[in-house]
Amino acid sequence: MAWWQHPEDQDTPPVTVERLTEWYEQQGYKYGVDGDDERQYVVSGFGGFGVIMEITRAGLLRVHGMYDVDMSVSEENRSRLDSVCCCYNENALFPTLYSEADDTGLQIRSDFVIPVGRGANGKQLSSYIYTMLDATLDALRTARLDLGLEPNQEAD
Repeated sequence: MAWWQHPEDQDTPPVTVERLTEWYEQQGYKYGVDGDDERQYVVSGFGGFGVIMEITRAGLLRVHGMYDVDMSVSEENRSRLDSVCCCYNENALFPTLYSEADDTGLQIRSDFVIPVGRGANGKQLSSYIYTMLDATLDALRTARLDLGLEPNQEAD
């Protein structure tokens, strides 16, 4: 029978916020847990980028990246951000980049989702998180570089 039908570690427990925090602790990363009884998520930061990890109701592991760009809200700046995001999205499968604006200025956001509704063993979950986190941070770094901006030196 094919190897993928009998994995070495057949225990596939559900993916939970608790398992995500265990992974963060194993890596020695700082994090927090936020949300309410219906929706909890893990919040962290890496090199000036914010990251939220959550398990959606649809059984997806979602990694949401956030980069607060030091640019005022203007049509010209928004167009510039949209162009950078569009160029990235045309050349990469994941994560998806997009821009947002609020009272504090412009931001670049990213989303990367994979299905985990059937659970994941420890090795699978670690691989998923590492891959998603690495791709998310790489996408945000690429956008920052394409915008010609300096890295944020704030401690996370």
